[in-house]
Amino acid sequence: MKVLSILLALVNSLVAGLVLLSCVSVSNLSWDGLGWLGVRVATGALVILAGILTFRDGTQGIAPGKMLVAGLLLVLLGTGSAMWGVHLTIVDGDIKNVMILFGGSLVLQGIASIVGLRESGGMAV
Repeated sequence: MKVLSILLALVNSLVAGLVLLSCVSVSNLSWDGLGWLGVRVATGALVILAGILTFRDGTQGIAPGKMLVAGLLLVLLGTGSAMWGVHLTIVDGDIKNVMILFGGSLVLQGIASIVGLRESGGMAV
């Protein structure tokens, strides 16, 4: 499971980096959209931070508490982004497959990190 979580950490970190790049290249920034921009930047940074923790856990040991929190955070962020994609699909009538797929990938990375942590003996039963 650790191999799967490392692979998903790579993919999710790259997508989060693309989200951060799209936030930086906003040309028509106004005060109204500043809050939403802050949420996107914070979410992208959290996903990249969780990816870095997952990479480091694969090479050297990370405290089990940090990995558990990172895994649960990814599950929460993934569920939220998938539900946001469903909400936009219902409101707009345009299916947002990318958001649903990215949310599912985040959830899968979080679950794989938690299961990998448990398999390595980092968590007590």
